[in-house]
Amino acid sequence: MGLVRQQWAVLESNLDHPVVGYWGDQVDKKWIDVDFWNKSFAENMIIVCTAAILHQCLTYSHVRMSQINLLIFDEAHHAKKRHPYAQIIRDFYSIAADKPRIFSMTASPVDAQVDVNQAARELEALLQSEIATVADPAVLQQTVCKPKEEQVLYYDRASRLDETLLTRQLRSLLGRHSLFRNRFAFVEEALYALGPWCVDRFWKLVFRPEDMAKLEAQTTNSLNRVSLIQSEFESYLEETREAGELVERYPMARLEDKLLSDKVIRLRDVLMSRFKDPRSAGIVFVQQRFTAMMLADLFQQPEMEIPGFCATTLVSSVRSWRPRG
Repeated sequence: MGLVRQQWAVLESNLDHPVVGYWGDQVDKKWIDVDFWNKSFAENMIIVCTAAILHQCLTYSHVRMSQINLLIFDEAHHAKKRHPYAQIIRDFYSIAADKPRIFSMTASPVDAQVDVNQAARELEALLQSEIATVADPAVLQQTVCKPKEEQVLYYDRASRLDETLLTRQLRSLLGRHSLFRNRFAFVEEALYALGPWCVDRFWKLVFRPEDMAKLEAQTTNSLNRVSLIQSEFESYLEETREAGELVERYPMARLEDKLLSDKVIRLRDVLMSRFKDPRSAGIVFVQQRFTAMMLADLFQQPEMEIPGFCATTLVSSVRSWRPRG
């Protein structure tokens, strides 16, 4: 869903044609409303959506292949087995009398330890397309934009910081809950990497009132995996609710530089210098999705506002593997 939002934002900002984006459960109820999709096609030149949404629309006949001029698949290497990409091609594209053109994009046609040539042939056959790339890698080096200069920044890391009061209070309530183990591990690192204000803000985002029902459901699912007597089960749930109430009441400190890490302050300074040009764009790579969430939220705060700068997140998972042989 993050990729869909990102693609929609780029197209909407750079094209003169009307663009609309749909993702997640945003249009679940509208899959059965043909008028909604007729209106979307009438008012927009480009529709950006998840593959699952398009497959559902084709299944309900609210969208027909003949209405599509160009079908674009991003991360096209997923088109296999029961993935919606593959279902769209097999169930609808292959039997359509009036077929749209297909443009597929991927950094690699292979995402598993399989024969590369065979995987490429299967992908070409399924998408009824031909893989095209440059024969000489040196050509890419001539076209890819490289930074004019590499800048190395150094920052100070605090030698000793006490965990925040809110973290201590939550640890006393939830320290034994396996569901929150990764969150407590994150705030221990974030205290130094981001600063104490971001740690307390992180808990505010975790325990948002509108997300409490979902969080309690996750707690229940986590507890169902272990053997607990009824009283222990109810105690765990009650502690989760108490934690939510505690976080909601807890007053956030005013956002000041002294409550942020030197690393974050240096990042802000770099972004402010780079985004003096309104055409600027950039990517900040981090190792944890929680860090991405916190940085995007931090730069939406009024005290951290940078003119012309709008932050969002794109997260994924990376699996480590070793080649055969």
